Amino acid sequence: MGKSNMLHNINKQLRITVDDGRELLGKLLVYDKHMNVVLSDVEETRPQTKKMKEEGVTATRQLGLVLLRGEHVVSVTVLPDAHSKEEKEANFDKAPKQKKTAVKRTRKE
Repeated sequence: MGKSNMLHNINKQLRITVDDGRELLGKLLVYDKHMNVVLSDVEETRPQTKKMKEEGVTATRQLGLVLLRGEHVVSVTVLPDAHSKEEKEANFDKAPKQKKTAVKRTRKE
């Protein structure tokens, strides 16, 4: 992805797939030309193995703040923001119908 494509994704939720099969879900804070990224509030999802099932280990875990080296990034997906629908559907029912004009004051000379 180019610089201009990633710039508008700052502070948005991303799902990044890493070369070993893990997926990281978090908010994009910073990126650079090598696609090194810093994500906040990261949740990691790992492929579930037989050993993990036997031991009762869950496939997801919370990591917090993550610096991910760009050479390990396989794909980046921008997740839809839950608030974006609310922002687009503005309700103007309670808005005033007419603009009130200000009272003109006369200058005292």
